[in-house]
Amino acid sequence: MRLMPGRLFLLRPIAAFAAFTTAFAADAQTSSLRERGRTLYVQGTHADGRPLTAVAGGSGMSLPPAFVACVNCHGYEARGKTEGGVTPSDIRWDTLAKPYELAPGGGRRHAPYDEALFLAAVTQGRDPSGHSLDPTMPRYQLSAAEASDLLAYLKQIGNNAGQGVTNDVIRIGFAPPDNPALGAQAEADRLFLGALFDDLNRQGGVFRRRIELTNLGSGAENFAPPVLAVLVDDDADARVRSSCETRRVPFLAVTARADGERSRYGFALYPGCAERVRALARYAVARDRSPNPQLAVIYSAERTPRALVESAVTAARPLAAVKPISLKAKKTDEVVEVLRGAGIGSALLLPGVENDFKQLLASAERRAWDPLFLWTEAVDHHAAGCRAVCVQSAPPADLSTETLANYKRWIGKAPVAEGDRARRFGLLASANVLTTALENAGREVGRERLVETLESMRDLPDGFTRSRGFSPRRHTAASGVYVVPLLASRYRPDPEWVPID
Repeated sequence: MRLMPGRLFLLRPIAAFAAFTTAFAADAQTSSLRERGRTLYVQGTHADGRPLTAVAGGSGMSLPPAFVACVNCHGYEARGKTEGGVTPSDIRWDTLAKPYELAPGGGRRHAPYDEALFLAAVTQGRDPSGHSLDPTMPRYQLSAAEASDLLAYLKQIGNNAGQGVTNDVIRIGFAPPDNPALGAQAEADRLFLGALFDDLNRQGGVFRRRIELTNLGSGAENFAPPVLAVLVDDDADARVRSSCETRRVPFLAVTARADGERSRYGFALYPGCAERVRALARYAVARDRSPNPQLAVIYSAERTPRALVESAVTAARPLAAVKPISLKAKKTDEVVEVLRGAGIGSALLLPGVENDFKQLLASAERRAWDPLFLWTEAVDHHAAGCRAVCVQSAPPADLSTETLANYKRWIGKAPVAEGDRARRFGLLASANVLTTALENAGREVGRERLVETLESMRDLPDGFTRSRGFSPRRHTAASGVYVVPLLASRYRPDPEWVPID
């Protein structure tokens, strides 16, 4: 049959569409394989949630579920990490699939792995040449299909394509405040960070790659183009942090999540609200002369997230008896009567009660109740006559000479209001930490490598905080907070450093 030109014109897009959908289905299937493989590798569980079963190579004894995940020994990049005098092998597929000389102590070579030989290694503990693997290597009970899933994941480890890194560029995202009213502030912050990275690029960048700052936009949930990491403004939409966690993109914020929850991919310089509550509770209890210290946690039912209230109460309870009070459920006069009657001398104020503070203070003064108000935020209230303190991350006295000099140089690119200095210093510190981590990670940087590098950083180059650094279990750098008197407070103690642990 002879095809007419019009029919040929129609068939070409149909064929192209068929090829596209076939490729898309193949990509989706491969992605599914890798995700199941990642579950096996990272979590040590089957796709249905059952824990992997494995025995110790030396004794044959069953291993507890907590010890079977591959990541425990080989790391997120599958390169192997020394622990307890043992260095597990590099099990990236590029390494396994070529002749590999073992440590000089073994002096052995083995043939390249293929899928069947890989299955024999993880289930029977034999390398391609039939030699027994190290006794510390578990022997797993895996099906051939599950071994294929695990192998699919290993093959993509170390492939940093689509992670915001090219031969010439490292792309860093910036998540600005999610508030249209702060548009001018967001643009000034972007210019400020841009000036910092431009200065670094003029000096050669990071391993001859320039840093490219990408504005993710307010409320951004999709990272297009892809970015290696994200600098998050504290006022950015919470969905940005959630999107980073879902997509496994490292992000660095000035302040940790309010509820104290931690993810593998989130890092912060300063403690979040729950951790600040613990520090303030410690501060209040140290000044309470009663044998059984009591602390009120005052919140707004309309403006304070319930999860934050719960995490604050949980954080304070080991240190004092805690009475949570909602300003919506009770009027300020009733709140004061309850607290005064219970003999509570300290009231911790959560975000959301700022609008009610003056009324609460007036009610306290009318009833001769003189508590110590403890703010979790560095608020700007000028009500005279009260005793009040607030949290401050880093007072000017902690600023290093170099940090001040850099700040003054870059601030000329994006002028800032005096009240924004602390926030801008936080952005500067975050950017300094991130660029140092990029330099420490090396030329083959990817998202997982960057996370592991951040977790290994102890002395952070932020320039103005008492830092204990990061670790795999600790993603908040500062070891405490400063408690300082509120503006116009008649209570004028010296700033005091209070640890959060």
